[in-house]
Amino acid sequence: MVSNPGSGRISHSIKQGSIARVLNAVNFAASKGLPLNTCITINFWQTCCPKGQESAVFAKLRDGRFTPFIRRAQKKIASPGVPPTYVWTLENSCGVHAHWLL
Repeated sequence: MVSNPGSGRISHSIKQGSIARVLNAVNFAASKGLPLNTCITINFWQTCCPKGQESAVFAKLRDGRFTPFIRRAQKKIASPGVPPTYVWTLENSCGVHAHWLL
């Protein structure tokens, strides 16, 4: 189960509000010409990630590995890097996992 800090409630799956925000993000990215066309799922329950640290580990992965990579200019095709465009959510239906749309 994933706690929502400060709310005292526990989430067991993605709720309607989260789904609406993800769909809004997908539509916004498409309107900017940066469609979200790749989905990555990270199953934290199959890793050695400490329980309750999934969000922090995901943020470190996202900010430390992905963001610098996508911003880097591509020398082979002489194009500048692009702003990172993604949306993600943590879900806990059968173990904590992240869904990340790029």
